[in-house]
Amino acid sequence: KDLAESGPRKCGRKPSPEKRIRILEAAVRLFTTKDYHEVLMDDVADQAGVGKGTVYRYFPTKEALFLELVHLAVDRAGEVIRAGIDNTEPAIKRLRKAVAMTLEYFRLNEPFLAILYHDKVFRCCKERRDIDNKRAELRGYFARLLAEGIAEGSLRPDIEPALCSVVLMGSVRGLLRNFGSTRASEQLAERLLAVFIDGAAARPGTPERAPMKPTAQIAALDP
Repeated sequence: KDLAESGPRKCGRKPSPEKRIRILEAAVRLFTTKDYHEVLMDDVADQAGVGKGTVYRYFPTKEALFLELVHLAVDRAGEVIRAGIDNTEPAIKRLRKAVAMTLEYFRLNEPFLAILYHDKVFRCCKERRDIDNKRAELRGYFARLLAEGIAEGSLRPDIEPALCSVVLMGSVRGLLRNFGSTRASEQLAERLLAVFIDGAAARPGTPERAPMKPTAQIAALDP
C-alpha cells in the first residue's frame, strides 16, 4: 500500500500524492521520537514543509493521522507476508516462514514497529479501539496458521491460537529490540520457534550440554 494512496481524501482541491507522502513521513519521525501527546499538527506541518491547513486537509485530527500510520504498518506487513507464503505448504512450514518474514519486515521498517507499539498511545488517542482492532489483524493471521497447524495434527490440540498469536507478536517485538541489529532474521525466527513450537523442556535423546553458571547465562543474553 503506497503512502500516497492510503486513507480517505477530503473533497475540494486536488490532492497531491507528494505532499501526502511528506506528511506521513514527517508524522512517522515525530511519533517515533516523541510521546504521543507531545506531537502537534504544527510540528508535522513544519517537518513536512507544508502549511498546517494542508495537513488538516488530508487528516482532520491527530488521531486520524496516527491511525493511518497504524493501518500502513499492518497492511504493508500483511502484504509482504502473504506475497512470500505458499498456501499449499503445511501450516507449520508457513508459520516458520511468516515469523521470519515478519521479523525481517519490521527489522527493515523499524519505525512502523514503534508506531504499532507506541507505549503511551492508548492513554492519549481517542481511536485506541480502532488501533487495537488493526493490530489484531496481524495477530489474527498467526492465529489462523496456528489453528490450521492444530487441524493438520502438527501442533498440540490444547494450545489456544489467539493467546499464542499474542505471545508470538510480543516475542517478535522483543527479539527485534534486543537482537535485531546483531542477528539475521532467519536465525531469530528459528530460535524463537524452537522454543515456541518444539518447547524448552528436555526430552529423551536431547544432546547433553554442560550447564552454564548463572553469570554465564546472563552474559549470554547480551547481544
